[in-house]
Amino acid sequence: MPGPALDLSLALDVRSVAPAAPQRAHLVVEVSAALPEDERHERPPLALVFAIDVSASMWGQPMEQVVRSIERMVELLDPTDRVGIVSFSEGAEVVAELEQLDAAARRRLAGSLRRIDPEGGTDMESGLRVSRSALGPRVPAERRGILLLSDGDPTLGDRRPEALAEIAASFRADAAVSTLGYGEEHNEDILRRIAVAGGGQYYYVRDPALCATELALAVGATGDAVAEGVSVDVSPARGVDIIRIAGDVRVRKTMGAARVEMPDLQPGERASLVIELVIEPGASVHGAFEVVKTRLAHRRPGATDVHVLERVIGVDVQPGPPERDPAARARVLVALAEEARTAARVLADQSSFEPAAALLRRAVEGMRAEADLQAEDGTPLGETIAQLAEEAEVLAKKPNPAAYRLFRKAQAGRAAAASRRAGASQAGPLSRRAMATVAGNLPRARLLVVKGQGPKDGYRLEGTTITMGQTNQAQIRLEGNDVSREHCSIVGQDGKFYLTDLGGGSGTFVNGKKLTAPAALKPGDVIGVGDYELKYEEER
Repeated sequence: MPGPALDLSLALDVRSVAPAAPQRAHLVVEVSAALPEDERHERPPLALVFAIDVSASMWGQPMEQVVRSIERMVELLDPTDRVGIVSFSEGAEVVAELEQLDAAARRRLAGSLRRIDPEGGTDMESGLRVSRSALGPRVPAERRGILLLSDGDPTLGDRRPEALAEIAASFRADAAVSTLGYGEEHNEDILRRIAVAGGGQYYYVRDPALCATELALAVGATGDAVAEGVSVDVSPARGVDIIRIAGDVRVRKTMGAARVEMPDLQPGERASLVIELVIEPGASVHGAFEVVKTRLAHRRPGATDVHVLERVIGVDVQPGPPERDPAARARVLVALAEEARTAARVLADQSSFEPAAALLRRAVEGMRAEADLQAEDGTPLGETIAQLAEEAEVLAKKPNPAAYRLFRKAQAGRAAAASRRAGASQAGPLSRRAMATVAGNLPRARLLVVKGQGPKDGYRLEGTTITMGQTNQAQIRLEGNDVSREHCSIVGQDGKFYLTDLGGGSGTFVNGKKLTAPAALKPGDVIGVGDYELKYEEER
């Protein structure tokens, strides 16, 4: 029987505290998934239900792209996998029963998909419930998941975000729920809450033309998970209180302790959270002092055995001011930055853009002062500060409603992508196959720098998703006042490279025309990013 798939590490942002004096501190909890080389290419059979929003707004290209993308995913899955289709609008129905993917089943699924007709409203509650019912009883040693795709707000059934999240949470023992939001009108807040509660991921599909790429990521992540039912119990010692838990996680508190539900994890992936504590050792306490005990629990996908790992962390109690741990504190500041972003978003949603921008600027100034950081230094904290500063500038310009919707969804998509970025977004075998299938036979291509600073031989396009911008995480790093942190991206799909703007503000141009939708690049096309011009060329 395979052993545990996860490891657990703890860090406190203080190394010492004074006796008989309350001291605020933060605990950083990190859960990481890493497998031995000989297990990395194995996965259990997958049972997957696609829950498709077929409301009237999905009519036309969105539905056509969804159908084509699901057909491609069905074709690459193994014969031992099972797939079902549920549609939801004014209620929900099973379009295709869950069944193993022999040749006849694949043909039936394709036919069922082609017969879907968009209509009516959006009953997301029924979509979730019918999808869970469609999965049926659990088959031993099987990974199970639901992928919900929607382009709008729930208009029927229970529309409360907390209620929909609770429904998804009730499936966690049996199936992971991930969500894909289409275009500018979908409700990213609701879809993210559903995915967090369901142990899955949220994906932002900017344009129907690129649906296949995001769906491939979602299917791959669902099938490649190495741990499910992940939770961390945090039990504070006497003299220690939990004040709050930061991060996009679900928390249950009982008798001073807390259970935090974490997402399912892929090979090499990491998930972390920050817990604010008050530590107050007694006056007679000196030396080593235990702060918290933690207990990590998880299952291998398809298994029933629960693996448990326990860790304890403490501080040194001694007179004098507390001693800080700079590395742990930097990780705390990165996590707390998301809280500042959330608070600013609440203001911006009410068109209070100047107060929202001011809030982010104060957060940036405070973080820079505490970290003694005047300029970006390439660290995660430096990246976070620079991103917050850029977002403050965007809000200060008082974007129009359409621009703000795009900005808001880009924020949500960026946060979701960052949570998948820790070495695992395409690490597993199904993810690699899915992305390769969607990419097709891509040409050998590069971008030659026509205007601006860059390597003499340009930038070779390698991989299926290439980000351009100022962030250190960009595959093509461009610097300049009019270049955003994540300015635009190039996605390989159907044997072509598509350029898409990421809503950075100053826009992305092709041959002098501002990009408003993904564009397939052709040899000789000139891409404009800020003051840069880059010419797309294919090698013969």
